[in-house]
Amino acid sequence: MECMAAAGEDGRIKLGHIHGDCARIWVDNREYGVIWGPAWVITGLTEGIHRITAELVPSTFNSYGPHHHMEGDRHVISPAQYEGVKNFADSEESPACTKVPQWHFRKFGIGREI
Repeated sequence: MECMAAAGEDGRIKLGHIHGDCARIWVDNREYGVIWGPAWVITGLTEGIHRITAELVPSTFNSYGPHHHMEGDRHVISPAQYEGVKNFADSEESPACTKVPQWHFRKFGIGREI
């Protein structure tokens, strides 16, 4: 994704509508580095208009799951969660069977121009 964006006096550009784990950023065709959500902020720029290029990195959850866990994308997983068996990674209130028929995925992409 590429766009033009304005940095204010504080030298910051806040990107929005991004759904991913992180983004590799280039500013004015020079590599800036990696930024993370939910803030999605580029800092240390001079005031003015800059060409921003973003390469979005997806969540591994969409590739590896578990896609049928009752809570969807978990911050911690274990092999038992792929089988739907309650274990140490689940809350105490979870039922013995945590597998549900619904599929769970995380949004990925840029919702509109950043």
